[in-house]
Amino acid sequence: MKGVLINTLWPTTLVKIVNPDHTKIKKNLLSFFDKYIKKNTTEYKSGNAGENFLVYESLHNLQKEDDKSCKELMTFISQSFLTASNIANKKDLEKVINPIFDVQINGAWFMKYKKGGFVLPHAHGTCSWSCVYYVQVDENITDKQGSTYFMKPTTKNSTNDFGSRHNAYENVRYKPEEGSVILWPGHINHGSIPYYGDINRIVVSANALINLVK
Repeated sequence: MKGVLINTLWPTTLVKIVNPDHTKIKKNLLSFFDKYIKKNTTEYKSGNAGENFLVYESLHNLQKEDDKSCKELMTFISQSFLTASNIANKKDLEKVINPIFDVQINGAWFMKYKKGGFVLPHAHGTCSWSCVYYVQVDENITDKQGSTYFMKPTTKNSTNDFGSRHNAYENVRYKPEEGSVILWPGHINHGSIPYYGDINRIVVSANALINLVK
């Protein structure tokens, strides 16, 4: 049809990326986390009322730790943040010639889940993008155990016609898979379903700001 102007507003971009080097850094990451917990028995408390249940959470400065495996993971996560941002901002990216970006991870932390552990719905502030990286998880669990879920950022549909299908999903969940990272806009509410695997579910979360330098 002629004379049609399309303006897609307020989309929500969720991106999943697999780290090809996960097996090379996993063992060292787990060793670092074990040593960290022994030194820091008092865990960080998220949120004003506490969002975590049966979960250990580190301080939010993992990006500053002088550990080789952590640095390698932060590099992968930074690259993943930029990939997700470029996908979401494709139209604006096309207007820039040879862009140079500065990815600032302004918070990164690991979380260790015991059996039955979960996190209530919440959103992250002071960032444009957030992520969760799955370091360790029981590969035999179903998508109903330990999955990360994301909640629709708009109001619930009052209609159920074909025209509403693009806005039909109230939530979506991702089954945790070792070595993969899920990235999303920082304002999206998310949480995790109770985990009942035979080994601890261990993840790294991070927030980032991405600035166009040139």
